[in-house]
Amino acid sequence: MSKRSAHITVLRLAVAAAVLCACAAPLSADLPERTTTSSQLVVGVTPNTLFDVICEMCTDTPGTVVSDGYGIVEFTVGIDAATSSYTICLGGGSPSPLQITGQFVCIVEDTSATVCWQTNRPATSQVAYGMTQAYGSLTAYDGGFRLDHEERIGGLTPGTTYHCRAISIDGLGNGAVTADMTFTTVPAQPQIYGVAVSDTTSTTATITWSTSSPATSQVLYGPTSSYGLATPIDDDLTSDHTVVLEDLEPDTPYHFRAVSVDAYGQQVSSQNGTFTTNEEGTSESLVVSEVAVGSVWPNKAMVRWLTNLPSSSIVEYGLNESYGSQVVDNALVTYHSAQITGLLGNRTYHFRVVSIDEYGSVAVSDDGTFETPPFELEVVGVVVTSVTQTSFAVDWTTNRPASSQIVYGTQEIYDSLTPRDDEFVTEHSVTVEGLLPATTYHFSAVSIDEYGAEVGSPDQTVTTAGEGPPDLQLFGVWVSETTATTATIAWGTNVPSTSVVEYGLTSDCPLEVAESVMVVDHNIVLTGLTSNTVYCFRVRSEDEQGNEELSSLGTFLTLNIEDFMPPSVPSDVTVDCDEGCVTLSWSASGDPDLDGYNLYKRHEGEADFYVEASLPSNATSYVDHDVVDGAVYTYAVAAVDDSGNESEFSEAVSGVPGTGGAGKLWIFPNPVREGTTIRFSPPEGGGTRDGSTRYVVNIYDAVGRLIRTVATGEVVANIETTYWDGTDSHGRRVASGIYFCVATCTTGSLRAKVMVLR
Repeated sequence: MSKRSAHITVLRLAVAAAVLCACAAPLSADLPERTTTSSQLVVGVTPNTLFDVICEMCTDTPGTVVSDGYGIVEFTVGIDAATSSYTICLGGGSPSPLQITGQFVCIVEDTSATVCWQTNRPATSQVAYGMTQAYGSLTAYDGGFRLDHEERIGGLTPGTTYHCRAISIDGLGNGAVTADMTFTTVPAQPQIYGVAVSDTTSTTATITWSTSSPATSQVLYGPTSSYGLATPIDDDLTSDHTVVLEDLEPDTPYHFRAVSVDAYGQQVSSQNGTFTTNEEGTSESLVVSEVAVGSVWPNKAMVRWLTNLPSSSIVEYGLNESYGSQVVDNALVTYHSAQITGLLGNRTYHFRVVSIDEYGSVAVSDDGTFETPPFELEVVGVVVTSVTQTSFAVDWTTNRPASSQIVYGTQEIYDSLTPRDDEFVTEHSVTVEGLLPATTYHFSAVSIDEYGAEVGSPDQTVTTAGEGPPDLQLFGVWVSETTATTATIAWGTNVPSTSVVEYGLTSDCPLEVAESVMVVDHNIVLTGLTSNTVYCFRVRSEDEQGNEELSSLGTFLTLNIEDFMPPSVPSDVTVDCDEGCVTLSWSASGDPDLDGYNLYKRHEGEADFYVEASLPSNATSYVDHDVVDGAVYTYAVAAVDDSGNESEFSEAVSGVPGTGGAGKLWIFPNPVREGTTIRFSPPEGGGTRDGSTRYVVNIYDAVGRLIRTVATGEVVANIETTYWDGTDSHGRRVASGIYFCVATCTTGSLRAKVMVLR
């Protein structure tokens, strides 16, 4: 309700009750010389509003009174006891402004925050937020009227600074907005990676690792996985950690675990690791040196290095310092060479080399980088070889075999093209036919190579043969750009001519914008338009001979700049797994401005989602083939409207591809350095007499000897998961070699080979 309508309501009440008038009798009619006071209570007036008290028969009035936040006003008047009746009226009434006080961000977490504030009278609640003061997102509108407000903002990114402001509207339609506030979400749980042992001697060993955010450094260690010993905590917050273990026993196996705590008290620790000190008297440690990158191609690179002792050759590499991929050669050598393949062109790769000697000592290089060259395709030597009234031919050369095609038109937007010749050649020749005589054409030579790289030559022009000016022709009429208040109309003509746009809200197009300069490329900007409105238009041009052409009627819609409301969250999200794929399904959104969906995905072990696919508005399912059988994948769906607003994530769902009645067994990572995850899908069958399915997971060596029973239990899910830390039944690390994992169920057995690399 607006302020104007609220004031009219007060006047209506005033008329109905004589300007909010009340009649009363004196306390005693027998005391004509006495005066007394009368207490008045009025309910249902405008809250927090100033009123005039009017009483012609009263001896005294307070003049003005103010109603409280609930629309109640109390006051007293003086009256003459001899007066048999009197009338008291409340007049005027001007509501005070809605005010917000006490605003602050009262709760901040990693992916959410809560904003608190108060208003001087009951009002609604909503918060605008975003990474800049343009905000761009709104919480769901809370239409409940209250004095104390709390609004939760969800779906935020950890460790990120956000801007926000609170918005309230009272029952009269009066609104209030706070000043800009900022807050920073708590960073995500730190991740630990790259744990390695180096510089092992008979009494010392160096443990190194990295964390995703600065944190403290400490190592737990001892002769068993219970540890028992610990280094002092290094409180310096760093992302690269180095701790030296001292006073160790010679020729002794040790277990260890790296531990880090970030500035927010969040702790992360590595999995159990092992190493063996050198024999007593052995002082030479394994050292990596002269690490160099040799030849680099768009899709592969060569890395070389030296070690002082015979050791294996491992290169870890990836697009960041988490690496993620590796090349392994277990031959013990001092001169090392490894070729990395399957790279992407025009990328910066991080890498480090790792070598392990026969005693299990590990040497790791610092992080290094190299850049792969781009898959650049070049077009050179473009020439026009022949011109007729209706055609012209173009020859050109490419630096490697590619296809041939010409795009062309009477202006540089190229509205026509020749059929593409997909024969890959370096010498190209294409003829363009079906042209107008005496007409200037723009063109570009286009080639695409076997890698999908595409390149076009700079724009060139050619004029077909013929005498006399051609007939005026319009083509390529389009709306090149729209805003809330403007629109740009573009078109071409085959000869220079004037530019006129007729437009309006109706098909007779009563308005026009004209430009008398003779051109072939026409651009007219319409201004002063209304946002979110459909306009009709047509274009008109006249050449030097007075020939005039008029286009057919077209329409365009100006932008709506007021839409900051995200669409509704997708619902009924389900996941269905099969071998080599995961199928997601969800219910279609009913939002009228829905533009599409963003499908988010998270791999097992990853903390954050990333966009797997952007889908159109009619999509209600998606098949993900970029999966590995046996791994866990988590998905969520968000809706996006045609203003770019994105909803919050749907409820996350998870699935494991590769499941089925035949039963599956997965080991990863494999080869195994420290430990590995074992995951299996039991074969279908009858199970035991009570219908349950029991299982046992054993590790055997190459000759069939039982090394360790990893897990036993009852199958309670389609996928069962356990972990082997690479030790035997006595807790000792097994040696490098071939082993077998056997998962035996009451419905059948599953078997997989496991390679251990030390």
